Amino acid sequence: MPVFPAPTLQPPDFYTVYGHSWMQHAFGTRSQAGRADALLRSALDIEFTNWHNHAVSGSRLSVESPSQAGFARILQTITASTQGAPYVSQGGCTILCYGINDLGFNTDTSQYREAYRLALRMAISRCRMSTLRDDDYVAVTGTGETTYGSGWTNAASNMEYHSGTTVRQCTTTANSTITITLPSAYDGSPIYISYLANPGVAGGTVTFSGTAGVTGTLSTSNIMPGASLNHSPCGRRITTLTSANASQTIIMNVTAIDGGATMIYDGWWIEAATPPPVLVTNIAKLPAAGYAIYGTPPNDSQVDTWNTVVTDVIAEFDSMVQLIDVDKTMDKTNTPEVFGTDGLHPNELGAAKIADACIAAMKRLRPVLTKYGATASMNPSSNRIGSLFRPMIDSNFYCTDTALGPNGTAYTVVSGDVFATPLMITDAKLSATQWSIELITSTVATTMFFGLYDDKDFAGYPQFINANTLATNAGALSLTTGAGVKLSSTTNGNNGYISQPLDPGLYWIMSKYATAGTTTVRTLGGPSYYLPSASSAGAGGVAYNGWKLSGQGTGAPSGRFPTGATPVNNSPMIAVKMTRLGG
Repeated sequence: MPVFPAPTLQPPDFYTVYGHSWMQHAFGTRSQAGRADALLRSALDIEFTNWHNHAVSGSRLSVESPSQAGFARILQTITASTQGAPYVSQGGCTILCYGINDLGFNTDTSQYREAYRLALRMAISRCRMSTLRDDDYVAVTGTGETTYGSGWTNAASNMEYHSGTTVRQCTTTANSTITITLPSAYDGSPIYISYLANPGVAGGTVTFSGTAGVTGTLSTSNIMPGASLNHSPCGRRITTLTSANASQTIIMNVTAIDGGATMIYDGWWIEAATPPPVLVTNIAKLPAAGYAIYGTPPNDSQVDTWNTVVTDVIAEFDSMVQLIDVDKTMDKTNTPEVFGTDGLHPNELGAAKIADACIAAMKRLRPVLTKYGATASMNPSSNRIGSLFRPMIDSNFYCTDTALGPNGTAYTVVSGDVFATPLMITDAKLSATQWSIELITSTVATTMFFGLYDDKDFAGYPQFINANTLATNAGALSLTTGAGVKLSSTTNGNNGYISQPLDPGLYWIMSKYATAGTTTVRTLGGPSYYLPSASSAGAGGVAYNGWKLSGQGTGAPSGRFPTGATPVNNSPMIAVKMTRLGG
C-alpha cells in the first residue's frame, strides 16, 4: 500500500519559475540543492528536465530588463502560439516569486504599489495565455485581426520592456484608432490588451468602444515615476465577453496624450479555456537585518499593505491561481531560525517551509471547466526536455565540447566581434569561479568582455545575461600581452571577477572583443552538437561550434543576446572553472 493516499487531483508535472533570489541564488543555503525550488522538486519528485527556472537574484517584477527577470522576461519567454480554437494553454504550472525587492528597492508609495499591481495582473494573465496576437501579427481573416489608424507606426525596439521584437507607437490623437476583430471561433475566454507606459507623465488615455460592447478608458500616464527610467505594463483584462461576441470588434482610440508623449501598444492575447496553474508568493516579513539591506528599509506594516495588493490581484482570477503564503509560513516571530545570516534569504529550514507553502497552494487548485477533465488544466502540453549528465571535477576548467577540442584555426581578434559557445551544466552544486582565454600571440594588448548567457528553454541560442556573470567593473578587461593562458581575477571587485552558482541547464560562454590589439586566440575545432550540423541550406561540410556577430561596437554586451548571429567553426576557446559547493 502507498505511504500516502492518492491526491484528490493530479499535481502538475512541469513547472516554470520567475522571481528573485529565493528561487535562484545559493546564498542562505549551502548550495542550490538546498534551495526552496530544489526541495519542492524533491517533494513532488519532479525531474529537473521538467523545471525551467527564470529567477534572477535581485529581480523586481515591476522593472523592465529581461536579463534581470523583470516583467519583460515574462513577456519575452511566454510566447504561446497564434493558433485558433480550442484555446488551450502551454507550459504547465508557473510560480511567480516577486515582491520584496519591488518594495525594498522602489520603496513604499501608492504609485509603486499600483505599478506592482499592474505588473502582477499582466504576469498572471500571460501565464494563462493560449493564443497571442503581437502588434506585428499578420492575421488571416477570422483569426483575430488588428488594424491600425495612420497615427500608429511600427517601431523596432531593444526588447527590454515588451513582447516580441516590435511595438506600435503613437504621438497624436489624430487617426489613432486600433481595431481588434475577435476570432470567429472565440469562446468567451478572458482577453488581455497590452499597453506599456513610459516612465513619468509621458502617456495618455485610450477610450474603448466597438461592437463587442467594451467601454471605458485606460490611462498610461505616470505609472512609474519619471526618475525610475522604467517602462511599466499598463493593460486591460476583459472578462465580460462570451462566445456570442465572436467576430465582433474592440475599438481603442487615443483621446488624450501628454505633451511630447508617446503611446505604446504591444498586442493582445486570449487566456486559456482550461487555465493552467499559477502560484503567486506574497512577501515575507523579515528580521531587522533583512530590511536593513535596502537603502530605505521597509517594515512589517508596509509588507502587509503590499500583500493586500497581491491577494486583491489573485482574487480577480479563478481557482487556478493560488497564493503561496510565505509571509505566514516563514513566521519570523516564532521561527526566526529559518532565515540565513543576512536576515533576507532562507536557509535550508526556511526553504523547506517555502516548499511546504507551495504544496499547500497546489492543493487548493481546482480546474475551472471540469467537463474537459483535470489533465487539460493541470498538465497541459509543455516544453519537457531530455536528460543528460556531464560530470565536472571540482576546480577544473570546462569549455564547449567539440569533436576536435582546442585545435581549431587560431582567431585573429577583430574589434566588435562577439562569440557565444555552449556550456551544458548538469550538476546542481556547481559555481563558476574563474574563466580563461589562451593567446597564441599578442604584441599589442586586446581588451574584451566575458559573460554567461542562459538558455532556460533550450532554444539553442543565447538568451539573457545570467546574473552576476558579466565580468566587468570598469569597461572591457585588458589582457596582458604575450602568449599563454590569461586567467580572470579571483578577487572580488576586480574587473573580470566572476563567482556565480549555476543551476543545471544550457549556458552560452560569451566573449566580446572591444580593442583588437594585435592578438591571435586559441580556438575550438570541429562541431558541437548544440549547434546546427548542416548549413542553413542543408549542405554538409560544416563544423559549427559557436554563434558569431560582427560590428557590435566596443561597449558592454546587452542584457539580451542580439539576434542575427551566424553559426561558425573555430570559435575562441573560453574555459570556465567550476567549483563544487558544499552540502
